Amino acid sequence: MSTVLLEDRRIVIDGRPQLLLCGEVHYFRLTRADWADRLDRLRECGGDTVATYVPWLWHELPDGSIDLTGRTHEQRDLAGFLDLAHQRGLRAVVRPGPFIMAEVKNEGIPYRVYEQHPHLLPTTWDGAPISTRTVDYLAPEFLAAADAWYAQVMPVIADRLAGRGGPVVAVQLDNEIGMLSWVTNSPDLTDGLCADLARWAVDRYGKDGATQRVGADPTDPRAWATALRTPAEQQSLALHDDLGRYMRDRYRRYVAALRDSAERHGVRGVPMLVNVHGTGGGRGRTFPVGISQLFESYRGQPQLTSGSDYYLGDLTVTNVADLYVSNAFLAATHGPDQPLTCLEFEAGNGDYGEDLTVLYPPEATELKTRLCVAQGNRLLNLYLFAGATTRRWRSRSATATTGSPSPASGTASPPRSIPRDA
Repeated sequence: MSTVLLEDRRIVIDGRPQLLLCGEVHYFRLTRADWADRLDRLRECGGDTVATYVPWLWHELPDGSIDLTGRTHEQRDLAGFLDLAHQRGLRAVVRPGPFIMAEVKNEGIPYRVYEQHPHLLPTTWDGAPISTRTVDYLAPEFLAAADAWYAQVMPVIADRLAGRGGPVVAVQLDNEIGMLSWVTNSPDLTDGLCADLARWAVDRYGKDGATQRVGADPTDPRAWATALRTPAEQQSLALHDDLGRYMRDRYRRYVAALRDSAERHGVRGVPMLVNVHGTGGGRGRTFPVGISQLFESYRGQPQLTSGSDYYLGDLTVTNVADLYVSNAFLAATHGPDQPLTCLEFEAGNGDYGEDLTVLYPPEATELKTRLCVAQGNRLLNLYLFAGATTRRWRSRSATATTGSPSPASGTASPPRSIPRDA
């Protein structure tokens, strides 16, 4: 039985500060016969922890049931994979979504969620449909569906927590929250969100102040929503500022709802993680945008911390400052117990197109590692340590495949770009 705590910006396991060296291994993209080999390779590379997404889209069957033990397909055996990692002497960080991204259709959300609740796909500027498969995170129907998914997956994780003698030392809540809206400049502006923003604005500015800033009466739902979706020029700057501040609070409430669900379904006593998006094109200049969106979701939250997503390629005089500043900005939003972590730490040769047009030297990974550790990172997750080609997945009412095949094992996944193909 192990205790796992966030304390003095460290990860403390059984009273001892630890530096967790993780590698992302996607059991759902590998045949079961390959699992032990990849886990052993991770240990041989110096890793002590395996991390993995858990794709809701893959584990939910056409009849609506959930398979997490491999009864219908060996690559659905999350329980078996975590048990094997434990047998191999590895800890585990589990990332069960609901969104996982990971170049999976619908970012890992089952098709039936959209089919049963089409209004979950938000409208955006000028009332246009949003161009990505995101959802209104706080829509009651989505929260209920996500809670039902957690009701299935969290007990499997809970049975394998470090505090119960298992390998799991941390759980990530969702993935890259707010990223899809940001990269497309298409904020969620559903009727429900507009009404909630009206309440927020009145609480903040009073009815008259909200009317002045947005240019519409917050008690008139239709006029208010129209003013938000098609802002007048004189209100545009104030509205954009308010929308950003409001979304911080909305994401905070979403993370709180997921945490409450995870804890109700048995996951307690290990740190929770929220990852921050924002690097792209080998630079980190836009990383503060991700911090701005999400810092209220983790700031001041006990036993919860943020993790970065760093896709910087080769480290050069052009981007080395980006890495340093990104870590410094992230640390500035942390409390006294919250350590830095990197939940997607790009590592590999960079040959994502498998055509040798890009090759990163191995020294780049080593140097990025040293710099991140020196700045206080206490968990680095090599992404992607081992992947494979994803099979076609049948979800309820639809066939799902990944947007693109993942690279062969031992290489990184395709880099995130801005905008990325969602």
